[in-house]
Formats: sequence, structure tokens, C-alpha cells
Amino acid sequence: MLEIGGSEVTTTIIVKCRIEKMKLTEMIVPVRCFTCGGLIADKWDEFNKRTEDGDDPEKVLDNLNVRRWCCRRMLISHIDLIDEFLPFT
Repeated sequence: MLEIGGSEVTTTIIVKCRIEKMKLTEMIVPVRCFTCGGLIADKWDEFNKRTEDGDDPEKVLDNLNVRRWCCRRMLISHIDLIDEFLPFT
């Protein structure tokens, strides 16, 4: 977290996730869990790759050592909306 003027600021990280039809797509993934502050951005690529390959999300999260329900929620419920927002920037 960054501290600016005495207040904390939560940051996000842009993770390059895949190349589709020769176009690089980027995804904004929260760096930390909104509830407990646990680090989750480093687990996104592996989670996304394995669930797209057909693995059970519950087993993938157990293997990635994501134990708290709040952190599991962050990974399972993440929706990629960057492509919808880009035309308006």
C-alpha cells in the first residue's frame, strides 16, 4: 500500500494474461484482498490458466495455498472489464 498524506491508497497491478488473435489483452487484477489485505495478484495467472484448462477451482485454490474465504472470493469472482472500459479512456 502507498501512504499519501496520511491516508492509505490501495494499488492495482496490470497483468499481461494472454494473447488472442495476435492482440495482447491486459487485465487489471487487485493486488491485495479487499477484506484481509492478503496478497492475491501473484496467484491470478496460475489460477486463471488452470481453471481455463478445466481444473476444479476449489482444488486449484487449495494448491495455490489460498485458504481464506475472502481471498478465494477475490479470485473466483474477478471479472475482466478492461476491454469494455478502454474505448472510453
